[in-house]
Amino acid sequence: MTKTIHLSEATYNKLRQSITGRIDHFVNKAITEKLSKEREISEKKYLKKQLIAGYQRRSENAKLQKDLDILSEMSLRDIYSKRKSK
Repeated sequence: MTKTIHLSEATYNKLRQSITGRIDHFVNKAITEKLSKEREISEKKYLKKQLIAGYQRRSENAKLQKDLDILSEMSLRDIYSKRKSK
């Protein structure tokens, strides 16, 4: 399938002077490489977001666990002190 793209005349002339092969092959390859890089950047951004979210959840879980440990220790002390007082 062939699609048409429009280039400025100056850009087209620069391509004609610089490219020894077919311009369409060069443009196709350049666009494919650019899209690949853009996809890679997008994936890295997504993974970075996921990693940050995971670290935040882990941090929150660690804080919650510390709070639970403190509450558990307090509850055990209350139980032991009540038993001793009986």
